Amino acid sequence: MAIFGEDITAADLAAGNLQGSEKEKSEFSKALRFGLDQPTENVATTLRALGFDTQADTLSGLIDAPKDYDSKAAQFVGEEGMYDFSALPLAVVEQAGQLGGSLLSRGIGAGAGFAVGNVPGAVIGGLLGPGLFEAVQIAGPVALERARNNGRTEPDTSDWAAALGTATFSGVLNAIGAKNIGKLNTTLVGSGVREGSTELLQGLTEQFGSTAGTDKGLELDLRQAGGEGLIGGATGFTAQVPTSTLQTAPQAIEKIKDLLPTQRPTTAPMAVRGMQDTTDPDRLQRREQIQEIREGIERFEQEVPQADQENIQEQLNDEEIQRAFVEAQGPYIRNHIARYYGAAGENVQQDVINDVQEYIQTNYPLFDPRVPENTESTIADRIAGQIDAQFEIRQQIVPNPRQAVEEGDKRFEAPLKTEFDIYSEVVPQTAMGPPARIPKVLEEPRAGITSLETQIDPVFMTKRVSSDRVDNLPNSPMKPDFAMKQLGIKKVNNKFVYEPTKAQIGPEANELINMEIASFLDYKKRADETVTKNEIKGVFNDTLSRFKSVLTQGENTHYKNNYEDTEDLRTLFPEMNPINDSVELWTEYVPRLPEGENKFDSPLFNRDPDTAHNPRTRGSDGGNLFWWRGKYVEDPNGKLGEGLLVHEFQSNLHAHPQSTNPRYEDVTYLSQLSTDTDQDIQETKEKIQAANNATVAFQNQLANTTLKNGREYPSYSAEINSQAVGSMLGLYDYSSKPVSDLFFHMVDVSPKFDEIYKDYESKRDADQIETYKNLLLVQQPFAIAGVKITPEDVEFTDRFGYLSLPNARNQLYRNLADKGFDVQAEALISPELAYSMERVKQLELDLYSREQERDKEFREQTVKDNLPTIAEQFPAVYDMQRAARNYPSKQELERYERFQRTQYNTQAFPDYPFKKNYPQMDLRTAIAHAIDTGLDHIIIPEKGFTPDEAGVKGTYNRVKKEAEKIAKQIASKGGPSAKELFTVIPGSQDLNRGPYYQLDLRSLRSQIEAKVFEGFKGYKEGGLVMNYGDYGRSYI
Repeated sequence: MAIFGEDITAADLAAGNLQGSEKEKSEFSKALRFGLDQPTENVATTLRALGFDTQADTLSGLIDAPKDYDSKAAQFVGEEGMYDFSALPLAVVEQAGQLGGSLLSRGIGAGAGFAVGNVPGAVIGGLLGPGLFEAVQIAGPVALERARNNGRTEPDTSDWAAALGTATFSGVLNAIGAKNIGKLNTTLVGSGVREGSTELLQGLTEQFGSTAGTDKGLELDLRQAGGEGLIGGATGFTAQVPTSTLQTAPQAIEKIKDLLPTQRPTTAPMAVRGMQDTTDPDRLQRREQIQEIREGIERFEQEVPQADQENIQEQLNDEEIQRAFVEAQGPYIRNHIARYYGAAGENVQQDVINDVQEYIQTNYPLFDPRVPENTESTIADRIAGQIDAQFEIRQQIVPNPRQAVEEGDKRFEAPLKTEFDIYSEVVPQTAMGPPARIPKVLEEPRAGITSLETQIDPVFMTKRVSSDRVDNLPNSPMKPDFAMKQLGIKKVNNKFVYEPTKAQIGPEANELINMEIASFLDYKKRADETVTKNEIKGVFNDTLSRFKSVLTQGENTHYKNNYEDTEDLRTLFPEMNPINDSVELWTEYVPRLPEGENKFDSPLFNRDPDTAHNPRTRGSDGGNLFWWRGKYVEDPNGKLGEGLLVHEFQSNLHAHPQSTNPRYEDVTYLSQLSTDTDQDIQETKEKIQAANNATVAFQNQLANTTLKNGREYPSYSAEINSQAVGSMLGLYDYSSKPVSDLFFHMVDVSPKFDEIYKDYESKRDADQIETYKNLLLVQQPFAIAGVKITPEDVEFTDRFGYLSLPNARNQLYRNLADKGFDVQAEALISPELAYSMERVKQLELDLYSREQERDKEFREQTVKDNLPTIAEQFPAVYDMQRAARNYPSKQELERYERFQRTQYNTQAFPDYPFKKNYPQMDLRTAIAHAIDTGLDHIIIPEKGFTPDEAGVKGTYNRVKKEAEKIAKQIASKGGPSAKELFTVIPGSQDLNRGPYYQLDLRSLRSQIEAKVFEGFKGYKEGGLVMNYGDYGRSYI
């Protein structure tokens, strides 16, 4: 229902009767209602442009505009000529609504200001103050008008920036004009002149704001602004109506307050998304830091002489001035360390302070506030950056990680202490402050689906699949090896895998490995202790509590707009803002550490020095696990609402240790570090060396051989042939290598090899001719000319002791010519026959190619079968045979190779969860973010920026398959099919990283809101599928 009635009058307002009284509608009441309606419509326009559609509709319905009524203000101003002063009285009544609104905002600013001030973000923050009422009205219409003048249907960031400036200035003018109006002790002339001049300036301000800098160009209408000034002046003279309005303010405001938005909508237009939130804790903290820097500068300036710009360089080199600055900024340095690195020991903190102070003095021109380029913000960032760098250096200097491997996993010596309950609403406080993100989902639409009962976790929206297997364990204490066997887990070469004989429980076993159950049971086994079912469940919950997600947006993203594949993005999303629409989500893992250790001295913390891909979030307790980055985008098809393009999935932690790229050959997991010493592997090393020495000796003997034709044995062939023989003996894991030179040399010097080869050649040539005949008879290449090849036509004779395939072909052509068909002559005038002749030649080439491969296999097998004969010519082969009999076993070789690979200059990453399925889990965090922010869809590319992204192949293929799997799971509850939910974006196939795929999330959101979502099935599929209804069909 409208708050103000249709027949309201000034007397009604004064009496507090907002609905008016039953009487005939007068021109006065129509003008008054029109005046009251216009501000609420303007405010509704602003709110609607910001995405607050519900609140905008409510405000728009507060007052019903009079029917068949034309604005008297418009009639007064007209288009040309003199003003129509007959319309001035009712124009003044119309203006009363606007002027009354300004008085309301001043008189009860705590009420109205609170209602609108609760909206997060600089958009509304810029409108607060005495000019609130006017500013909120103007911002939306001005932004929309600027957009239209620039040829757009919706305002972008630049339109909002200009509109906010216009709205704020105009609001201040309105507040000045309204000052003292309606007070009994104020002069009538003063109020009228003040309000009249204000309206004149406001009119020019709004015209300037709507047109300046647009494609349409600046337009100022002095006549219209003058008319608005006359109306405003007359309104100020007759201030009784706004005074009455002010008296009814408490009653009206209480009805309006609850209608205004109290939080930023998740579906706000992208043009506003990049604007800053003045209630953001990070921004409030940033202000505190700048204030600390400012106070330090004030202390510094009190201690040093004023800057002499002519001799500034001399002052910058003055050590006393440098020390004064360092001392003045001491509180900021210490507070920054306490704020972000409070867990570090006192000695570590003091060392950092000393190093930072030394760096500032060494590079003092970068910090002196008297240098114009060194702003407060710049100085703060440079000092903070140096502090961060010093702590990162210390995080990389850790005790020998092999010591941790040698001593074994000690993380479970201390009693379990879960980080925090992921299903609790309590915000935990730690020494580092609150966690980067509380995994508990408190807001709709995901509130209620994550609980201990549903066993769906809030970070990944994943339901554990191993619960039944754990529940089936005995209630009484049990041996750890018994529990591992029941759960299908075993340890092989320091790696946890599932029992090959229990492949059907592989998904459950993999989950238990990821959730640290395997490590816990292994520790208890080594400690010869028993375990209980509840302890195993406790470890699972403890591990889940250690995942955190850190969201960055817009200017706060780590990458901002670096390294973007702009051709793809601009093609698909031309309206995208490269900076404001950027978003990143960093998933961290807070590792369990042995008692007494912290992340600054533990190899179990991810301390990857590559800060480009592993930035340590200030205040975070964990190292980066994996991350994604992308953009907020519109649907390229124009069918869905806003969505999320995720164009990069990465994890240095898991990608590099598993990479086959030589660039990362010195990177491994902590669990794979060798703890052997030179003495431990000495025997294996000697066996390998004996084999290498024998092989080199054989190579030298080959290289010193003179062949039958007088040439020396090729040195390259000597190396290849010696390695090939070593491989035949089992010394090396080489692929098959050619031994042609060795074979033919043995044919020259060994009658045995000569006889073997001649016998092989004879049989090979005969088989080749026989195959040739059969192919000609089957394929009938000249059937197109009506000529059929018969068995008599392929009776070939060996006239010169050797029958080659070309010789056989010529005999075929002669035999056909004797029958009256001259193939070669006919082919000169028939393209079809010419092609047939080429087919016959191709048969010969195919046979030659096949025989070459058979020849290679024959030579290699002959060499392998006759190594004793070769040893008679080259005695080093005897040594190779002896080395082969003593060669290390496969297990000894693996141990030796691991020692060689990880003993020197090795970067060891901790064994964080999700080694094999981090891309899939990364995608799930993106979907959770999309659901939380009201997005309709997710878009992913077919491949990464490079064919071998981060050294690991298949990352994006795994993401794609996971998206397909999720689409099937969503579709199993009813609604659109999986093929409808997961589609290829038309026209994206030919893009650099195309095709691009789109996953529609609307059905998933419907299932979540209906509380029937059962969690992602990341490890297994199948089982009973129940249809819960057509969730999501309603929008198609």
